[in-house]
Amino acid sequence: MTYLHGYDTVIMAHILLPTDLSDQSMITALFAVDLFGTKGNTYTLVHAFMAIGLADPMVPAMLPDLQKVHDEGLEAFEERLRAKCDLSGAQMRRLVAFGPLPSTIHELAKEQDVDLVVMASSGRHGSSLFGSNTTGVIQGAQVPV
Repeated sequence: MTYLHGYDTVIMAHILLPTDLSDQSMITALFAVDLFGTKGNTYTLVHAFMAIGLADPMVPAMLPDLQKVHDEGLEAFEERLRAKCDLSGAQMRRLVAFGPLPSTIHELAKEQDVDLVVMASSGRHGSSLFGSNTTGVIQGAQVPV
C-alpha cells in the first residue's frame, strides 16, 4: 500500500521510465518504484536511440543490429532493476525506439494510457535547469513529468 497525505491509497498507474541505461536512470527508476509502489502499477522502461550518420548508406542495413544491441541493453537494465527492488506486484514493459526521446515519449503517451513520466536529468548546460531531453519531454508532455 502507498500512503498519500494520511490516506491508505493504492495507486494504479501507467508510469513511463525513460532511460539511457545509466546509473542515474537506475536511481530514478528505483525512486519511482519506491514512491509509487508496485501493486497494480505498470512501469514501461523506454530507451530511445539515434544513429550518427543517417545519410550513410550502411546505416539502414545496420538498424536491425543496432536495435538488437539496444534491446539487450534495456533487458539488462530491467534485470538490474529487478535485482535491486521487488517488482512482483507491478507489470513491467520495455520499449526501445529509434529516434529522439522527446517525440518517442510524446507518441507513447498519446497511444497508451500513460499517467506519468518519471525521468532524471543528467545534462545541465549553462543556465538551463534541465538537459535537452528532459526539457523536450516537459515542453510537449500531455501527462505530468
